[in-house]
Amino acid sequence: MSDNISNFYQQSSEVRYQLTVAAIRRTGMLWTLKDEQGCIMVASDEESCLPIFPDEAIAQAWATEEHAHCEPLAIDIAAFLGRWVPGMTQDGYHLAVGPSLDAESLVEHPEDFAEILNQRK
Repeated sequence: MSDNISNFYQQSSEVRYQLTVAAIRRTGMLWTLKDEQGCIMVASDEESCLPIFPDEAIAQAWATEEHAHCEPLAIDIAAFLGRWVPGMTQDGYHLAVGPSLDAESLVEHPEDFAEILNQRK
């Protein structure tokens, strides 16, 4: 695992969240994982969540054990905002933003995350 990836996963959930938001704003892309059935979902306390990552390498590093068969999927921010956010909202899904290797993360409602992505800091 590269130093960049190790450093990301050693951060707190809050820092991983901020790093993920900054990377998405900078690159215009976000990353998740998919398998032959589509995008994977992870369980939070009460929500079913789509894990999102700041880049391909970090997403790939997360794909271990039960998700070892998954591969990274890039999502353009325009497609995410235009299609994914409304669909996920309608289906009642949330986002696990920059989950740790133990699947700990801040959970965000898709519409709230879209607003954060649209804010300029």
